[in-house]
Amino acid sequence: MCRAWAKYIQECNVDNVFVLTPYLIDDNSIHPCAIICPGGGYKMVCDSKEGKPIAEYLNSKGVNAFVLRYAFRKRAHYPGPQDDLAHAIRMLVENQDQWHIDVSKLSLWGFSAGGHLCGTMGYEYERYHLPKPHALVLVYPVITFGKHTHLDTKKFHIGLNATKEEIIDRSVNNHITSNYPKTFIWCGDKDISVNPINSDLMVAELEKNNIEYIFHKYSGVRHGVGLGIGTNAEGWADDAIHFCLD
Repeated sequence: MCRAWAKYIQECNVDNVFVLTPYLIDDNSIHPCAIICPGGGYKMVCDSKEGKPIAEYLNSKGVNAFVLRYAFRKRAHYPGPQDDLAHAIRMLVENQDQWHIDVSKLSLWGFSAGGHLCGTMGYEYERYHLPKPHALVLVYPVITFGKHTHLDTKKFHIGLNATKEEIIDRSVNNHITSNYPKTFIWCGDKDISVNPINSDLMVAELEKNNIEYIFHKYSGVRHGVGLGIGTNAEGWADDAIHFCLD
């Protein structure tokens, strides 16, 4: 890691919120890029399985990656995490030449609550005046704040006593239009943390709006498996990378 990045990360750690950690391929060639948003129910950002390992795998396949630690716990209420992801995207756009990245091939990779965050940026990029992401990769994502939601994610992002209007407005599946990015989405059928119905709801809206997508529901797979090594989900990352680079 270069000295400038180390200084930047040290400064960000002071307020314990926004940190964007780079994993850059050191060959001075232009590469596609990805921002990774690990899960954690908006009460933490768990990058041990869903951050660094994903970034390093992307590097091995020719993709420059950035792991985002976004607002969580007291700062997780909407739009705190969205502001952080928008800031990260803006940083990539502004520094694309220096960091040797092709932002026209920017993909957002979100896991669990991070999947909710990336899913919202599939439509909120317009509100932030950002370029449309080339692709989304949503891994066992939280999609709805309705009856099939993940309670911690709901609690920290909109509150357990959110109004009906807030629940509808913050559920990703209610915002899918023909302008939504193409999406790779998967979950496991044994996920007892985030109900697989979340992914089903998302896929139904992608289908209805004629959005290009790939969906896998892997047999016997639970929540939080990251790359899924040793499970029926193993190999999903290769499929997702191919989808994003197409």
